[in-house]
Amino acid sequence: MSVEEGASQVEPPPSWAFRPPVSEFDGFRVLRPLGRGGMGRVYLGRDLLLRRAVALKFIAADNPDWAARERFLLEARAIARLQHPNVVSIFRVGDVGNMPYIAYEFVPGTSLDRLPKPVSPDKALRIGIGIARGLAAAHRQGVLHRDIKPANVVMGANREIKLLDFGIAKLIEPAERTSDAHATNPPPSADPFPLSQRVPPSVSPGLRAALKAPPAPGAALAAAAGLLEAPTETAPLPNAQGGLDRLENSPLTNPGALLGTPLYLAPELWSGAPATACSDVYALGLVLFELCAGQLPHAGLSFADMARLIRTEGIPPLRDICPAVPEGFAAVIDRCVNRLPAERFQSADEVRIALEALVRSKQAPLTGPPRTCYVRSGEVDIAYQVIGDGDVDMVLAPGWVSHLEMCWEYPDFAAFMRRLSTFSRLILFDKRGTGLSDRMRGHPSLEQRMDDVRVVMDAAGSERAVLFGVSEGSAMCTLFAAVHPERTRSLVMYGGGLMARSEDYPFGISKPELDGICDYMRNHWGEPIFIEIQAPSLVNDEAFRKWWATYLRMSASPSAAIAMLRMNFEIDISSSLGSIHVPTLILHRKGDRAMPVEGGRYMASRIAGARLVELDGDAHLPFVGDWETIADEVERFVLRARDNAGVGRVFVTTLVLEWNRAGAQQGSAAELPEAVQLLARGEIARYRGTELEGLSTGRAVVIFDGPARAVRCAMAIIKGSREIGFPMRAGLHPGECDMTRTDAGGAAYEFALRLARSASPFEVLISGAVKDLIASEGLELEERSPISQVEVSDVTRRFAVVGGAV
Repeated sequence: MSVEEGASQVEPPPSWAFRPPVSEFDGFRVLRPLGRGGMGRVYLGRDLLLRRAVALKFIAADNPDWAARERFLLEARAIARLQHPNVVSIFRVGDVGNMPYIAYEFVPGTSLDRLPKPVSPDKALRIGIGIARGLAAAHRQGVLHRDIKPANVVMGANREIKLLDFGIAKLIEPAERTSDAHATNPPPSADPFPLSQRVPPSVSPGLRAALKAPPAPGAALAAAAGLLEAPTETAPLPNAQGGLDRLENSPLTNPGALLGTPLYLAPELWSGAPATACSDVYALGLVLFELCAGQLPHAGLSFADMARLIRTEGIPPLRDICPAVPEGFAAVIDRCVNRLPAERFQSADEVRIALEALVRSKQAPLTGPPRTCYVRSGEVDIAYQVIGDGDVDMVLAPGWVSHLEMCWEYPDFAAFMRRLSTFSRLILFDKRGTGLSDRMRGHPSLEQRMDDVRVVMDAAGSERAVLFGVSEGSAMCTLFAAVHPERTRSLVMYGGGLMARSEDYPFGISKPELDGICDYMRNHWGEPIFIEIQAPSLVNDEAFRKWWATYLRMSASPSAAIAMLRMNFEIDISSSLGSIHVPTLILHRKGDRAMPVEGGRYMASRIAGARLVELDGDAHLPFVGDWETIADEVERFVLRARDNAGVGRVFVTTLVLEWNRAGAQQGSAAELPEAVQLLARGEIARYRGTELEGLSTGRAVVIFDGPARAVRCAMAIIKGSREIGFPMRAGLHPGECDMTRTDAGGAAYEFALRLARSASPFEVLISGAVKDLIASEGLELEERSPISQVEVSDVTRRFAVVGGAV
């Protein structure tokens, strides 16, 4: 049944229904009301171009003033920072009849406030993981939700969890978060048995470590006594089930105003403290508590009694009310709703990790390694395995030598790979010449190894995958990503770098040192060699020594191992690093004794946009020591939960489209043919752009998180406008975008605008910075005379895009 058909069978609109100025606007058709809140009214709509249902949110005020518009658009700015499967997506921000609106992803399903309760602990755990993942993405981007409650979480038809309604969200900067954390850290708890010492004995070791870890300094009350202070009187107290649509720490609101839904407010918020990640965590804990117990202990209380209980007594342990909830799950929820912020998890990411540890602890251990399969690559057979059923394929390229079946016999190695398979479909293989793959005459080239990756992906049915290169496997993955970007979703490197020392790279080893190592290997192969640099903490671990010696011996013969080492020494991938244009994560332990951390820094400095994470520890093998942190970092990256260093200012490519600049009057909606509007909006949606200024303003401003998509979108629009016969011109430039602004602005926008205005009709001009980012995109460029940039003193190059497939 279509959206329109479904709409015809619903009840008449409720009495509160606000009717938009027109029933159709900007390619949308309004169908029926969905709900309302203090700040907005939401309607089911239809995107006429893309033929999809959308949620259309309008400002609640009939005649919104400037402040009301700013409050309303703050929600759009908050969600625009986030791109995560557990957060509702935003499609467009616009204005119709002087009434601002936001077009969202429509999620058919059931909000948690309408879900029959209690639910089973397993269902609550699954829902909690979804909420925690979405909220963690928000926290990493500096967005506080401030109104986590069942009504703002939807369980979709396919059981996906979506976090909604950022209408009273707060955007914070790193410095603000740091100062808040230190300024409001409470004194030590008077409780002689804090939560970290009261972990139930049945809790799994992994979760026990998460629960017992001392909380990082987080925003809390200035002192424990602050919980007993009188509530602020800056706002009238609302109904306990209702929300307060006030913005905090903003010229748009009164400082210290209560904010959010009282039933889910953290104790410190009742005392006037600012909202923090800890207060979001508290609300998340209450949602899980309610799912398990059926209702909250303070539901139905008077306002005064509710405030007194929350601030002085706190929430009772969950198992006192619902003993059927497993101890481990209850311990996580109880920590979330601890009365003292410093005793809680300090971010939603910590909650996510703890909840996912519960899921892993419940999974039945594998009785043996996955089935080993073979695929022909040229003249040799390559052994591979596949484990896990995640939505993302990930190919793990091993280091120096490997053995597919022996790796499963060491518990921590097996646990590490099982952890990776919880969020991916993990593809493992032995390189030619090692492990269960065929031995071969001569030395395998890097090109042959890349061919092996490709045929293994084909055999496993993987069109595109994350490449995870471990140690020497990083070189192969790096070159594969540069040569086959169409098969590479993203790139992860652990413990990578160059092996040979040079003038530009003084961190490697010399040729005489290599010869000495090879001589040692020939004389001691079969013994547990190199443990001192590969796994220093296990030097005296007899079980590991025995397994390691066997693993090396089964992986390769002495001659094959030496040949592999010499080949790795001769490889220099420096020239390919600048050609990598896929998202890249580089992990390196600070004390790595086999490959100094400078190797990781070198790689990161030469890959555009690479993210370097330096980890504690001195082991080179990833499964030795704190492998959980490595797996967590990989998961965050693979699932595209971006962690930008400049929260609020993100790196984007700005596209400015202009038309009718020859006349004295700016373009308008009437001057832009409908065919061009449909064309432009279709291409913007196709290339995942976000409009900052719509096509009705005489100029379109669109931002993209990838420069290649931005250029190809511009090419497609200009090509279509040429076929229609309507002159348009485009300019593109990358740079930081302030996502807290409500209009286009900043250096990137200003220079993109200058490029567009300097372009000829039907021409796409890009800056030299864009050219450097899309060097391998197959575009034909012609350099134009440079123009100076207003914001800086140097001269910026510009290029016309004259060819290339769209």
